[in-house]
Formats: sequence, structure tokens, C-alpha cells
Amino acid sequence: MVKDNKITTIEEQKHPGVYTISLFSNGIIEIYWDPAIEEVKVHHLQKLKEAIKNFGGGKRMPVFISTFPFMDVSIEAKIFAASDEGQEFTLAN
Repeated sequence: MVKDNKITTIEEQKHPGVYTISLFSNGIIEIYWDPAIEEVKVHHLQKLKEAIKNFGGGKRMPVFISTFPFMDVSIEAKIFAASDEGQEFTLAN
């Protein structure tokens, strides 16, 4: 809901040690990787894909991803993230 031109959080889920996912009133989903995670792997992205699907009701959604220095992504996760399967519910990154 947008009140007085302010963007508000509609829904948020925390997955300690991995990420927090938030849906905002402007329709954008934000993923904030937990600084405790050292390497993003395919299983992290598969769970994230399912969360994006649920937040968007199965529609493709714009996604903003917050990262931090020294975070790594496995080769397999990079391949999955770039695939049609990995982007199934992502409208834009």
C-alpha cells in the first residue's frame, strides 16, 4: 500500500543465515543476502525462486538484489541464475 507517496513493506520473510525477501507496495521484491552466507549455491536460488513465485502469485516480478563485498556465487548457481528456469518468475533484476 502506498500512503503519502511512501513505499511500504507488504510482506517479508527472513531466512536466517541466507537471505531476507521483502515485497514492497510498489510491486518490487528485494532480496537481501545475509552477510553470514559465504557462497550462494543452486539450492539457495531454488528456494529463492519459490519465494518469488509465492510473493508474486506465480507472476513474473521485478527483483532488486542487495549484495555485499566478499560474497561468492558458485559456478553452478551462476548457470542456474542465468537459465530460463532460474528466471521463470523474474521480470527484471
